[in-house]
This record gives sequence, structure tokens and C-alpha cells, in this order.
Amino acid sequence: MKVPIVLLGLAAFVSLSVAAVASGVRINVSDSLPGWVYVTQPIDRAQRGDYVSFCPPVDVGSLPRGRCPTGSMALIKRVVAAEGDTVRFAPGLIEVNEQSFEVPMAAVDSRGRTLPQAAPGVQVLDAGQVVVLGEHTHSLDSRYFGVLGGRHE
Repeated sequence: MKVPIVLLGLAAFVSLSVAAVASGVRINVSDSLPGWVYVTQPIDRAQRGDYVSFCPPVDVGSLPRGRCPTGSMALIKRVVAAEGDTVRFAPGLIEVNEQSFEVPMAAVDSRGRTLPQAAPGVQVLDAGQVVVLGEHTHSLDSRYFGVLGGRHE
């Protein structure tokens, strides 16, 4: 019995897709990053400059539907602080090892709901903890929810 070439192609595509996801390849469907395909690291192994994919720890905005507990899709963000880094949170500011990332913050989400803010203060990140920032001012990132740990993967 001959297997139609379309089925072989579909099987190959599914196999490659599963392998890509298992190795951290993620597709960006939002305009929060300038690109479509990113290789992500698990949060507990991420270093500064890496990208991580995680379910948002807060329910805000009109994120596309996905498989996260909030019903939204997973986010992809750049890591700006990891294990051993000293981080200070203040309104509109994240400081990592005395380097400032001043980013304006929105007061409300796209539905008019008040957005949370990361609790102000200073902390040294433990193993498995990261701070993430998006590439633009309307990004849902650590300015709003603070430090991420392994539980948000």
C-alpha cells in the first residue's frame, strides 16, 4: 500500500514541530518582539540576554488565547537579570547591578483595568529566578509582575 506523499509530508512537519518545541524554539505571534522565531531557555537555566517563554503570572490585557492557566498564550521576553544579580524595582524603573532600565509604564490595560506594578524594593536573585523586559513600552513584563521563578514556566 502506497502512502500518499501528502501524509508523509504532514508526518515530517509534525515530527519537526515537536522536536523544535522540545528544543526551545518558539514562534512569536505578537508585535512585542521584532521577529517570528526565537530559541528560548528554561527559566531555571536562563542567563542575561537569553529569551524565555512563560505563562503570564497576572491576567491583563487582551492577549491572544492560549494554553496558559489564565487562558492566554505564553509570552516570550528577554532576560535582563538572573541568579546573583541585584535588582531594584521602582515605578517605571528596573535597575540591575546599578544599570537602569527606565521604561514608561501604562496605568491600565487594553480593557481599562488597572495594571499591577512590581513591588518596590531591592533583592538579589536566587538560582532559577529572572527578571524580563519586553522590547517596547507596552510589553507585559517584570515591570508589572516582578521576578519570575521556575513556577511560571
